Amino acid sequence: MSPDKEAKLLKKYPKMLKGMTMVVEESCLAFGIECGDGWYKLIDGALSDIKAIDPDTQIAQIKQKYGTLNMYLGSASDEAFDIADVAEVASHYVCEICGEPGRLNRGPWFLVRCESCE
Repeated sequence: MSPDKEAKLLKKYPKMLKGMTMVVEESCLAFGIECGDGWYKLIDGALSDIKAIDPDTQIAQIKQKYGTLNMYLGSASDEAFDIADVAEVASHYVCEICGEPGRLNRGPWFLVRCESCE
């Protein structure tokens, strides 16, 4: 994700994304949010919903894996894990690059792309 979008998320959710301010030996989130800007709204929405029900949740890592969004949470409530799961399912239909409706391409690389970005 672009540095400006990461900075916006860190500003909105500093406690949840504390790992972004650590070194890589302490947190995988220190690598940043490892996906395209197209999923910014999905991530922001999920973090907002998680914060509303479980504000002490720590996010361990956010990345693209097998073409879809994966949010790894530290200790959290079942509801927080459910929200992360819903964001993962939604990412199957949102272009990772631009955020427009897309589909999971199972070519040599698993990617979610819209027609324009494909």
